[in-house]
Amino acid sequence: MPGLDVRGEGGYVIAPPSLHVSGKTYVWHSADDPLEDAPEWLIDLINRDSKTGLHSVHCYSGDDAVIAVGARNETLFKRACSLRESGLEEDDIVKELLMVNEMECEQPLSEEEVEKIAASAAKYPKGPTSSRREKPESVLRYFKFNIAEWITDESIVVMTDAQRGRYISLLAACWPQGGTLSSDPTVLYKHSRATCTLKQFINELDKVMAPFDLAGDVYVHPRLAPAFEDANGKYTQRRAAGLKSAENKRLLANQNEPKDVRI
Repeated sequence: MPGLDVRGEGGYVIAPPSLHVSGKTYVWHSADDPLEDAPEWLIDLINRDSKTGLHSVHCYSGDDAVIAVGARNETLFKRACSLRESGLEEDDIVKELLMVNEMECEQPLSEEEVEKIAASAAKYPKGPTSSRREKPESVLRYFKFNIAEWITDESIVVMTDAQRGRYISLLAACWPQGGTLSSDPTVLYKHSRATCTLKQFINELDKVMAPFDLAGDVYVHPRLAPAFEDANGKYTQRRAAGLKSAENKRLLANQNEPKDVRI
């Protein structure tokens, strides 16, 4: 659930006096507060999910989030260090991290926390500027895996293991294309990563492509196409917000810089 982390065997929490990436140490909010027993509803929730195994099929938490609450600082710090190694200055690192924070974090950190992470990474030696590589625009690599679809969709259930494997590969190929695929059998054969012959693939193509809708010369997935449109809209909004936030920070910093005074 959003904002709720559970730790069991093999899990851990960061506790005082651990060192934070900012250089400060963790402290107890209140050393006098007693530990509370887990409520019944939480125990029931944990037991229910562990029995169904649903956690094993979650690609991420939240609408478009891929960075969980407990991994935000570490993940952003690693991203920041990578950017530093690529030759970025602190201001540019802040700009990049703000976008990652807005677009990929389940619950974004405050701007102040992001700036502290960037400042910590900027203390490391900067890599050569020539090593910087332009990053391609995000193609929304992550999408939800709906287990209910596989249980109830007859067209998927009746597939053989090999056909289902091809279908999964085709899902991965069609997602960055907005939930669509070319209807050219040779293109589909390549995307499917099939190990059978092209002739056998074409003979079984109708069964593999049954969950898709044929619209002219393209196949459209009825679930992934609208899901991509929705995710792309949210991505565009978050990216714009990240860019605007970074620009506002830059303008504010310029305004606060001391000016030369002539007498």
